[in-house]
Amino acid sequence: MPTADIALISEAFADQGNVIGRFAFDTDPNNTFEIEADEEDQFFYQAGIGVVSVFTSGLSTFVEARMTGGYRNDSAYQLLTGLRYEL
Repeated sequence: MPTADIALISEAFADQGNVIGRFAFDTDPNNTFEIEADEEDQFFYQAGIGVVSVFTSGLSTFVEARMTGGYRNDSAYQLLTGLRYEL
C-alpha cells in the first residue's frame, strides 16, 4: 500500500532567541557559551513517500523516504524502515 504526504511549515512568528549554556560539571559558573540563532525560514516543506506491506500473520513492514527542503542553506533527507507485529 503506497503512502505520500507533504507539509508546509512556517517559522514566521517563531521566537528565535540565542541559546546560552554552560557545561554541566564545569566548576566555573562564569564559563558560558552562546549559540546565535539564524534568521527565520519563512516557509519550508517536508515531503515523504513510502510503502507498507501487510502480511496475514500480523506482521507488516514499511519503508519511507522523507526530505525537508526550502531552507536557505541546507536540506535534510531521511530513510526509514521497520517492522510491526500485532499480537
